[in-house]
Amino acid sequence: MYKRQVLVLNTPQQPISRAKQRELTAFMERGGVVILTCGYKHYPNCKGLLDAMGLGVDSTPLGRFFDRPAFGRPIQFFSAWPIRVHRSDASILCAYDQWPLIVDVPVGAGHLVVIGDSEFLHNKNLESLERYALPNIEFLRDLLDYTTGGMGGGEPAGEGSTGP
Repeated sequence: MYKRQVLVLNTPQQPISRAKQRELTAFMERGGVVILTCGYKHYPNCKGLLDAMGLGVDSTPLGRFFDRPAFGRPIQFFSAWPIRVHRSDASILCAYDQWPLIVDVPVGAGHLVVIGDSEFLHNKNLESLERYALPNIEFLRDLLDYTTGGMGGGEPAGEGSTGP
């Protein structure tokens, strides 16, 4: 059973207002988990929240990957963008060389997890009628376990990345 509440922001299509940023921060400080997917195209919609958390999305397009390790398994990205990290307490859960792709930062008693791919949670990257990406589905389960104190999950970091 999970011990925390989770809110998923799947590629916000409009800017997150300052009032909503305050609500999200308070939610995380009380122990909530926010999972945010955001590539560079959608970065302006997330910039205020990410700036306040010492994070950003870089303008270097990295493209599609099928083999980035996270929680001990290779996961795929549809359209990866590097996450800029400006804080020492961040955990890089997945990276490509020196570029963080998934970052977890503590916020009070909770977490903010940023995935640098606007398409990461969309059907074409998880499952469709014809196929599914089991490693990505398992990664999401492991991420929820890792951030909420659930019962499963492997180690967050794979080769080429660092984690707690």
